Amino acid sequence: MEQTALNFAYPPNPYRVATQNHVLYERLKRGPVLLSELHRSLGMDTARIRDVRKMLKEWGYTVSCRIIEQGETEYSIH
Repeated sequence: MEQTALNFAYPPNPYRVATQNHVLYERLKRGPVLLSELHRSLGMDTARIRDVRKMLKEWGYTVSCRIIEQGETEYSIH
């Protein structure tokens, strides 16, 4: 299932601007994100996924992960 570019369906971003959680949530709303992108481009670890996952669960969404290959995982909102 592919995410749409229509971000209005997602809940508003509850995190302070420029925090890692804010940046991660905005990035996830645009579509799947790779673990390597989290590390390289966004400079964060997977602990932030837990925070965003918990917030989205309250709205009926999940952040799923899919192993693409050893050492590479893709995260997306469903």
